[in-house]
Amino acid sequence: MYPLSGQRLLRLLLFSLLVPLAVSAQEVPLAPDTLVVARVNGVAIRAGQFRSTYVESLISTGSNDTPASRQNHLNRLIDTHLMAQEAQRRGLEGTPAFQDFADRRIRHLVGSRYFARALLDSLPTPAEAEVREAYRRQHETRQLRQLFFRDAGQARTAYERLEAGADFVQLANELYRTPRFDSLAGVLGTAGYWELDDAVAEAVYATPVGHYTPPVRSRFGWHIVRVEDRLYNPLLVESDFQARRGAVAARLRERRYRTEGSRFIEEMMAGVNVELNRTALAQLQRAVRQQTGAVESADLDAPLLDEEVVRLREVLTPETVLATYRLDGRQYALTAADYARRLPELPGREVRASVAASVGRVLRDEVLAEHGFAEGLDADAGVQHDLQHLTATFLAALLAEQLRADTVAVPTEAELSRAFAALGGDAVQRATADFWFAPFPTRAQAVQALEALQGPAARPDTLRAYTHYQGIDLAALGDLGRHVRLAPLGQTTVLGLADDTWMLLHVQARNVERATLDDQRSALTQRLKPHLAQMRLLADLRARADIEIDPGVWERVLPALQ
Repeated sequence: MYPLSGQRLLRLLLFSLLVPLAVSAQEVPLAPDTLVVARVNGVAIRAGQFRSTYVESLISTGSNDTPASRQNHLNRLIDTHLMAQEAQRRGLEGTPAFQDFADRRIRHLVGSRYFARALLDSLPTPAEAEVREAYRRQHETRQLRQLFFRDAGQARTAYERLEAGADFVQLANELYRTPRFDSLAGVLGTAGYWELDDAVAEAVYATPVGHYTPPVRSRFGWHIVRVEDRLYNPLLVESDFQARRGAVAARLRERRYRTEGSRFIEEMMAGVNVELNRTALAQLQRAVRQQTGAVESADLDAPLLDEEVVRLREVLTPETVLATYRLDGRQYALTAADYARRLPELPGREVRASVAASVGRVLRDEVLAEHGFAEGLDADAGVQHDLQHLTATFLAALLAEQLRADTVAVPTEAELSRAFAALGGDAVQRATADFWFAPFPTRAQAVQALEALQGPAARPDTLRAYTHYQGIDLAALGDLGRHVRLAPLGQTTVLGLADDTWMLLHVQARNVERATLDDQRSALTQRLKPHLAQMRLLADLRARADIEIDPGVWERVLPALQ
């Protein structure tokens, strides 16, 4: 017997994924993106495309926003388009893999676009006070620093450490594993009210300067954001507000639709008369359990492994009907083949833990897509812009995968030197230090001990659990060694540890030996081999390409660094 009642199963199918749907709709802009940053053989790289992919890169890697990182990201986008164009020339658009991907992407984009437009039409006009507050906020920018996590539990632990007195910058260095102490760790630069994720924006603009938000969830993960500074124009002119009132109200409605998607989806799905094949769903759940790994071992957001997808597709009967629904007087069926097609992009943990929820995600997206195609949204400019970017990225990846099969070539000395520099080959090879430390169960005890050491006759070796190392290899000390590498020399500091204990740390001397190209030659050669064909192809493509960058638009893509 399937363990859920029909009503509970239906609700789980249809409504457990409402928030992720509202988030995914952000992928489709509500107005065409007309600003072009660059053209690659005539193909446009638009400002919105650059901005969204760049911000996602900063958030997911913890990198700092610098002119160099912006330029590097633009270069990566240019390389993606060059590879995609070469893939088209080689006929990869005709492969089943690409056709399957393009079909899934257009359906998703059309459905998301329909969701955005239909929900916006149902929202009330924002009140005058709300519009005025949004107008005031759009004249402010905030300088931000963040801690980013994929896991909610890790975010809560970090927040508790901050509340207990841990230093935000030190914690950022730990989180992003900086090779040496970086005072800019976690810096996002400046951001305006409309440039941030909705939930993050509301939290940031409610937080005073010098304070940090509680953990906030976005479509990327969990964030703790500290407001470093507030920059604003104190002269808000009534005539300017009246001139911009309509645009501000429209943006408020756009933001609101992302937070009120649940109601819209519930009403939409209630009208399509979903009927579930509970026997088929139970069989699908058993197949998933047999062909995939344990739920606990799965990354929260990662898809199923390729081999898991292959095994599942082999055991599923394509024509099996999982659910039916009625739309505009027509009967539709969601089959095992439809579900199998979506497997590569579904969250793996969700598939493993609850097939009902993952089928609900597919069913919901199919209904949205059918609505969107009925309204001709596959021809929408925003949909086409996003589809062009996504298919270019996929084509580039297909070609890169083919090129990785060529492992015969050997890198030249010049290629090795460039790779050594680009990959940070001169990183620390061995680090030793002279230092002492003393652990404490609470921060208050550690601070009290530090204050006691200020006296002229104070001796650290009288502290309980005092330990002194001389010339110790820091690699052998794990996390403690990382703290020693980052700590300031000649100062006694209070540090919070991941296990909620505290310590006094005093580093007297450090010796750092860095690697040379000769040290890394063999390992670097093996690392480069799978990428040599792509590197050389890109060098040739760039030499022959017509690449135009619009300096005026480039300066407007993101605010100037403060």
